Amino acid sequence: MERNFVNALNWISTIVWAAVLGFLSLGFFLGSREDKLKLVEEPLISFLGRFAIAGLVGILGIGVLVLLNFFLNRTILNGNQMINLKELFVRNSLVVLAACFVGTLVFILT
Repeated sequence: MERNFVNALNWISTIVWAAVLGFLSLGFFLGSREDKLKLVEEPLISFLGRFAIAGLVGILGIGVLVLLNFFLNRTILNGNQMINLKELFVRNSLVVLAACFVGTLVFILT
């Protein structure tokens, strides 16, 4: 029972984190219109830079989630109910990186 609840919380937190990072990589820009035009003129460099930064923030957030699950495995969950941390990290990282990729791609193309 606890494992299903923890899995549901993991999915909810991952979806919220992916949506926030996707939105920030899409719409967050500090600078003038001229700076944005410069970014659009050099699409590959600006895409890689934005995606790398958003992806790094996303991976750090997933690392915190995995750390919380590690502590839950040690304290609340026991035996065969433990969460597979490697699978959790890989699956959630792919979701967050996909959201960052789409958000950055839309930013560059608009």
